[in-house]
Amino acid sequence: MLASINTSSPATTLVPAPAQYSESPMLAKLVAEGKLPPVEERLPDQPLVLQVNEVGMYGGELRRVHLGPSDANCNVGRFNGRGPGRWSGDGTANIPNSVKGWESNADASVWTLHLLPGMKWSNGDPFTAEDFLYAYEVETNADLKSQPKWIRNSGDPIVQVVKIDDYTVEFRYSTSFYFFPMTLAFSCTNRDMQYRPAQYLKQFDANHNPDAQKNAEAAGYETWQQFYLFMEDPRDNPDRPVTAPWVWTNTRAEDPIRLSRNPYYPIVDQEGNQLPYVDTVRFSSASGGEVLNLRAAQGEIDLQGRHISFSNFAVLKEGEERGNYEVRMVPDTEGSDVMLIFNLTFGGPEGELIGNKDWRLAMAYSIDRDSINEITMGGQGVVRNALPSAGNAFYPGADYETKHATYEPDKSNEMLDGIMGPKDGDGFRTLPNGDRFEFLISTMDAFGGFVDGAEQMCEDFRQVGVRCRPEVLERSLLGTRDIANELMSRVHNADSDGDLFFTGAGKQLPMGNQFGWAPDWSRYYTSRGESGTAPPSEIQALIDKFLSASGLPPAEAEEIAKEIFRYNVDNAVRLGTVGASGLVSGIVIISNDLAGVPEWWAQRNAMNMPYSVFPEQLWFSNAERRGE
Repeated sequence: MLASINTSSPATTLVPAPAQYSESPMLAKLVAEGKLPPVEERLPDQPLVLQVNEVGMYGGELRRVHLGPSDANCNVGRFNGRGPGRWSGDGTANIPNSVKGWESNADASVWTLHLLPGMKWSNGDPFTAEDFLYAYEVETNADLKSQPKWIRNSGDPIVQVVKIDDYTVEFRYSTSFYFFPMTLAFSCTNRDMQYRPAQYLKQFDANHNPDAQKNAEAAGYETWQQFYLFMEDPRDNPDRPVTAPWVWTNTRAEDPIRLSRNPYYPIVDQEGNQLPYVDTVRFSSASGGEVLNLRAAQGEIDLQGRHISFSNFAVLKEGEERGNYEVRMVPDTEGSDVMLIFNLTFGGPEGELIGNKDWRLAMAYSIDRDSINEITMGGQGVVRNALPSAGNAFYPGADYETKHATYEPDKSNEMLDGIMGPKDGDGFRTLPNGDRFEFLISTMDAFGGFVDGAEQMCEDFRQVGVRCRPEVLERSLLGTRDIANELMSRVHNADSDGDLFFTGAGKQLPMGNQFGWAPDWSRYYTSRGESGTAPPSEIQALIDKFLSASGLPPAEAEEIAKEIFRYNVDNAVRLGTVGASGLVSGIVIISNDLAGVPEWWAQRNAMNMPYSVFPEQLWFSNAERRGE
């Protein structure tokens, strides 16, 4: 019997092994030429079975578009997922992806992973417990890595990874760690997974190869560590073995980026066909969101929600027949599609004002969220704070749904009169000392509604006498300045406010490198006190509670999540505006030639979208496309 996973539910079942295994003509040709072993030898002894919605046909190249090298990390990674686990199609749980399964002891302090005997990396190397031991070695080497969450948040002493046999690994924690399954699913092109290709990477590691430093210098690097980190990244080194459906064939610096099927992918459909169905994936670059949306309208994209803008929605709908595609709305019921994140650690007198809770609340009351919904979201969303949906276990209560999120400009003006200085000659309020003040809302032109939402919020702020200017920055520059504590505020979406809450700490508390509401406190946390500024005691108390949640039974962890959501709303550190519109990643372009696309998938786990579509089950119904 084989472990079977479903595209729409978290259930894992056992099914009979298929009578025989099949492969794509592309790989069959290589087998015939003696360049690959037969498919039976490339698959695990007992491969995972994916119960696809429709058994597909092999061939073709799937087209997506990205915004350059900095966008390749998530644009490619979220399509070509990898890791021990993955989110189920309904977004409610993690299911096996590169392992057979897992279970814990009674108090969740020991987790056992069962691997797939006979599984191989994309280059044919064995995939065994040694790959987990080596990953642990690397992740606990301070010269190479900062510890990922599955180690850093594991208690004192830290988790120990123990090989039981070649295909069984135990993760032994010093206390209960109920969140372990959450750490098995990864988004973007993550390199902090619980496994890595030991046999391949050890050649670049001086702890295993005495010539590693000499080889690094010959390659133009000062240290073997620098060379190692480059060679372990599949975006820069296509030779780096992976377990994903497709393998990089060139680098992120090239245009287009191309992926080709992994001949050792360990998953088959219910009829024994090795997945994926599509042979190759192409990611062409666009110079900006408008160019990307133009390509969508011209029918040059097969499946994409990332960077599809609502401002182009009408044009895209009108062009459906001409472009041979469908525009589908897949709304995200969690969080906020446009969220204003204040920087409570911004410097100078401006920072003192931003750090004033009453000033932030006054700003919250000045925002006309209904107008943002109508103008930016086309009336598709609902006014709400950045919270989980009402049915989520982390939901803090209906009274927080729109708390401080009502449009009350008179109240805002009254509060500002007591906080800010007199108005200047242009009619704008000054700092308490009388100096000129201008509030900047920084954002990027990459996701639906961000720029438009920033412009509307600035106009609302100006209406209550606060000079404001939206600042649109290139994405990597925005991130760099965010980490450097140089932004007064930024607009983003809240995409980890539901099931991903305890994996997205940086968007909830000052614990991450980006998207946080106090970057200098975040730097203190991520550097373990070596840089940045220690947060106030009340913030540290919330961080401590967040960290303790992994060792608590689910009901107690849920209360901690609710407390943090309440704090964020009560203190107006991040202002939600409109949610459930589906306009950030929920406007999806689907080619009419592409089959196997589910009717619905969990957008609330947008960090992994579109991997929740199960891209390996997609195929082309058009014979010409399969022949490309």
